[in-house]
Amino acid sequence: MSISGKVSIWISSFLMTIWLLIPLASSDAQTTMPSIPGMGAIEQIELTDSMAMNAIDSYIALKEEYGDDAITPIDPNSPAGVLQGLQAHQGMLAIVNQYGFSDINDWHLSLRSVIMANSFLEEGRMEEYEQSISQMQQQNLPEPMASQMLAMLQSLKPSENNLAVLTGLAADAEYGSKLISVQN
Repeated sequence: MSISGKVSIWISSFLMTIWLLIPLASSDAQTTMPSIPGMGAIEQIELTDSMAMNAIDSYIALKEEYGDDAITPIDPNSPAGVLQGLQAHQGMLAIVNQYGFSDINDWHLSLRSVIMANSFLEEGRMEEYEQSISQMQQQNLPEPMASQMLAMLQSLKPSENNLAVLTGLAADAEYGSKLISVQN
């Protein structure tokens, strides 16, 4: 499954989980809900055209070099497995460095921002997203659950800048086809 497809499934699953929790949480307004571990904002960065193109190009280069599957040693705790992981990391780092990224995390954050913006454009998520925010705000959820869920939902929305960058790239003949490749 493509990264974009996984992001879309994750977003849909997250929204479904919220709607399953809301009746439980709002049925007893006197109950104080604990915070939800691991529920935090999804970090995105402001993209430039060149940064988005480099994220896409480096993703394609990594996919060509390493395939669709993550590099996972048979036994990551064995000396051979550790060596295999280090070699793969060094090779991946060399590729992302060629495209101007300082490290794997820098590249991953840029690619995540590209994929999030593209998923909102390609899959028509904006209307669904706006409706989810509106419905979420109308619920009587206890704190801190309400704040956490709202912050998480708001962090999913790409900036207007990122949407504009991806709209431009999708319209470009070369990068439009590369975006399709990233989705597949």
